[in-house]
Amino acid sequence: VTGSAEQPELSAAVEASRALVAERFPDARQAWLSGSFVSGYATSTSDLDITVLMDEVEPHRESLLHRKWPVELFVHTESSVRHFVAKDLDRRRPTMARLVSTGVPLVNGNGGDVLMRECAAAVAAGPRPLVGAELTLARYGLTDQLDDLAGGASAGILDAVVVEVWRSTAELFLATATWWSGSG
Repeated sequence: VTGSAEQPELSAAVEASRALVAERFPDARQAWLSGSFVSGYATSTSDLDITVLMDEVEPHRESLLHRKWPVELFVHTESSVRHFVAKDLDRRRPTMARLVSTGVPLVNGNGGDVLMRECAAAVAAGPRPLVGAELTLARYGLTDQLDDLAGGASAGILDAVVVEVWRSTAELFLATATWWSGSG
């Protein structure tokens, strides 16, 4: 991490993340700290989102506690990162691409530079347009939910339908504007 305006929280998060990667993955080609600490939105319950790039590994996700920090580890190879980027593009949520492209590198050297650029390009390109049968199905689903809302029901059921109408409307808006959606 460079720059003198670095937040103390980010500095401590990077230090703890580097230590974890050095201890658990000494052969890592690269690792990145991403998420709320890097974006500046960390809270007292935020975890360290660390993506580790290995030459050979069974890709996996792991939750753990390291030096009192909650950690979400995403351990991958180049091919598994590309696989999950493709899956995320299909679901219009670039989770893996953002984890890699916005991350603070944790391992000295240039491992993963090409992959980081590929992920940044995927995020910058945005999702593919929603067209044809996909667009028709999304519109149908929203219209069906609006019919359920107009039909009335008990308060609890209506509350659930309102939530789904809101979610579906937001998802349809984002999809037709070719903007990413997300969660978490």
